[in-house]
Amino acid sequence: EESGGDYCHERSCWMMVAGATPALVALFSSLPAEALATTDGSSSFILFSALAAYVHYASLLIAAISLSVERFTIRPGMTEEENNIITIADTLYGISAVTIIASGYSRITQYGKGWDFYKHEPLFWVKLTLFGVMGAVSLFPTTMIIKRAIQRQTTGSYPPMSEKLAKRFTSLVNTELLALLSIPLFATTMSRGVLYSEAAPWQLQAIPLPIAVLGFGYKYLNEALQWKEDEVVVTTEAD
Repeated sequence: EESGGDYCHERSCWMMVAGATPALVALFSSLPAEALATTDGSSSFILFSALAAYVHYASLLIAAISLSVERFTIRPGMTEEENNIITIADTLYGISAVTIIASGYSRITQYGKGWDFYKHEPLFWVKLTLFGVMGAVSLFPTTMIIKRAIQRQTTGSYPPMSEKLAKRFTSLVNTELLALLSIPLFATTMSRGVLYSEAAPWQLQAIPLPIAVLGFGYKYLNEALQWKEDEVVVTTEAD
C-alpha cells in the first residue's frame, strides 16, 4: 500500500512537470533576439551570437524545470529516491545558474545591444535584481540539501524530512519560481527600450542589486546553517 502510494505520488509529480514543460518551452523560445549592436555581419559573429542566445534560454528552461522538480518532489517523510531526485535537480539548477550568468554576460558585452544601452535601462537592473534574489533565496534549499547529503554519508541514510522543513522548502522554491518566471517579462520590455533613460546615473539604478544579493544571501544562508527542528514533546497519561 505504502509503496504504491509513493509510486503514484512520484508519477503524478513527474506528470505535472512534463505537462508544464511545453508552456515553459513556448515562454522562453518566444523571447525576441536582440538587435546586434555592431555592424559586423561575419558568419562567425552571427553564429556565436546565436549560440550565446541559445545557451542563455536553454539554461533558463533547465533552471525552471529543475525548480519544478524540486517543488513537486519535496514533501514530509521523503524516500531516499526522492531525496536523490532533489539533490540532482538542485545540482542542475546550480549549473544552469552559472551558464545563465556566463551567457548573459557575453550577450551584454558582445552580442546584444551593448553595455552603454543596458546600463541606462532601469528594467535591466530590475531583471538582474530578480535573478539576484532568486540566487540568494536558493542558498537555503541548497545548503540544507548539502547538510542532508553529508549526514547521509555519515549515517548511511537521509534524516527524515519534517513537515516544518518541507513547508519552508516549498515556500522558498515557490519564491524562486516566481522570480524566474518574471524575468522574461522584464527581458522583453527591456530589449525594446521601455523606460530607457540616461537621466539617472546607472550606479544609482544598480544599488538594489547588491543590497538584495547580500541581504537575502546572508539571511537565508544563516537560516540554513542555524536550522533546528521543533522538539517533539511526548506526553503520557497518568494512571
